[in-house]
Order: sequence, then structure tokens, then C-alpha cells
Amino acid sequence: MKNIITIIVAIIIVFYAGMWSQKFLMEDECLDSGGSYNENGICNIAGNHQDVPPK
Repeated sequence: MKNIITIIVAIIIVFYAGMWSQKFLMEDECLDSGGSYNENGICNIAGNHQDVPPK
């Protein structure tokens, strides 16, 4: 029983470590490409295809 709990805890730790490292890499890539973050954590890069033109 102790081995099963240890394996489950290890899987959870690895999962969250992967999530943290992916977030770090995505933020780094955004900042390297000249972007910035808004208060919602969304990367803003001027001139990308997701910009909405003013009405």
C-alpha cells in the first residue's frame, strides 16, 4: 500500500513540475519575441494576427 501511495504522489509531483516548466518556457518565449503580459496572463505581441483592429 505504501508503494502505491508513493507512486501516486510522485506522479502528481512530476505533473505539476511539468506544468510549471511549460509555463516558464511559454512566458520566456513570449518575452523573447517582444511581447508583454496583461493582468490575465495573456501574451500580447504587437502586430500579431490576433490583434483586433479598432472600429
